[in-house]
Amino acid sequence: MPTINVRRLAQELRESVLDVAWRQWHVLGAGVTASRPAASIVDPEALVLLSLSCLQDEPRLGDLLHGWASKHASLSSAQRMRNLAPRFPAAARAALVNFGRIALAEHKDLRWRFLADAAARGDRAWPRRERTRLATPRLKEPAALWLRLRLAIGVGVKADVLTLLLGCERDWMSVREIATATGYTPAAVRRALDDMVSAAFAQSAGESPERYRVEPNGWPIVLQLPRGIPRWCNWAGRFSLIAEFIAWEAAVRTRDVSPYAFAAYGRELLERHRPALGNFQRHFPPSAVAEWGSFTAEVLRDLGGVMREEA
Repeated sequence: MPTINVRRLAQELRESVLDVAWRQWHVLGAGVTASRPAASIVDPEALVLLSLSCLQDEPRLGDLLHGWASKHASLSSAQRMRNLAPRFPAAARAALVNFGRIALAEHKDLRWRFLADAAARGDRAWPRRERTRLATPRLKEPAALWLRLRLAIGVGVKADVLTLLLGCERDWMSVREIATATGYTPAAVRRALDDMVSAAFAQSAGESPERYRVEPNGWPIVLQLPRGIPRWCNWAGRFSLIAEFIAWEAAVRTRDVSPYAFAAYGRELLERHRPALGNFQRHFPPSAVAEWGSFTAEVLRDLGGVMREEA
């Protein structure tokens, strides 16, 4: 069983995911230099939770998170953030308390009251540098489509489902697939889709299970996107997978991890985050994988490269 350099793998993934984060924060108004403009639709909750996970490695994110919570928390979904948080490492969930405290105290957004009790217990704030500023989101950029639809329709499941279906380019999706991707309950997604079908915003295939899509042909004109609708990527799934692996590597860094132990962890990790793997799902079921340590390292490296290409 080959030995994997876990620390090097985690560093490669850390660099990849931070490159994606800076490109997406640029869309949200950060005055930072990005490697290139963001091309896919930015997921605001996934970006916040990833950034909370990476605070120890990149303290500058603290300023951006504070700016987003204090100035633009109304563009975030408190419910969706709450639903997605369990997918991310414990450090992100703990830091989310401070994000909610700022949104409640400085932005006066009462939707974040569910974190008030935890904030009152005295959770420590993240470090700030007071150098990396956050301005108004660049809503005219195609990658800001999610935020634009929330401004137009309202922050909630309908705007989020519409964003997903527009960015999936005619792909039919079931209620369960949409619920997994967006982080809402199947019941909430079904109610939203029923309304959207009645309003002729979405189409239903009438199959079992019922599947839905949005016909995108007229939307680029309405949304003034001459190059078409940007692509939706499963950033919540991808970010949570990478963040969990990086947190695990940090926790085991002081001790030797045997190839067998890494293979066992890798199999569990990839099985748990299977919806985030996209095309890599062709390697499943598990009987198709000969050696889980090498397979895990291959999948994670490929995923890091794909994220940089698609972001």
